[in-house]
Amino acid sequence: MAKVSVAWGQYCLPTYNSQCTSGDFVNNVTFNTISNLGTGCGNPSANNFTDYTAISTNVTQNTSYNISVTPGPSWGQYFVAFIDLNNDLDFADPGEFFNIGYAAAGVTINAPILIPNGISGGPTRMRVMCRYSTGALTAADYCTTGLSFGEVEDYTLNIASPLTDDAGISAFVTPT
Repeated sequence: MAKVSVAWGQYCLPTYNSQCTSGDFVNNVTFNTISNLGTGCGNPSANNFTDYTAISTNVTQNTSYNISVTPGPSWGQYFVAFIDLNNDLDFADPGEFFNIGYAAAGVTINAPILIPNGISGGPTRMRVMCRYSTGALTAADYCTTGLSFGEVEDYTLNIASPLTDDAGISAFVTPT
């Protein structure tokens, strides 16, 4: 019998014109039990991408969680998050984009993220992305090229399987 190996797809990455050593980076991320603080510029390159997928948290469907992000001390950043809710190796589907907003240098900003009900459970990817600018990043920016300054960090979310509405009740009996 021949051995077959399957190569899984990869998430695409945006590109930046400048490395995050310029001081434009994600310095802190907290989301549920994820607390990744003081990371600075993790991997200066064209992608300014740091793979933190070994850091994970468990989340439940139909539950809102607060995300907190802080830019480095030098420059303000615009922040967004993406979650691959259907595990199709992209962040292009409706509902996978979460606008966090602008944070001044060294200032923490918070936003709620609702994990929707009715999605498949299991591990998936959450991306946190920043760009030097007060102008908003959009859902289309998850793989855009030529951003000026910023950084991208990926994490793992373990989404609990959907709950069923079946409580096991087969009949209602009215007392006589």
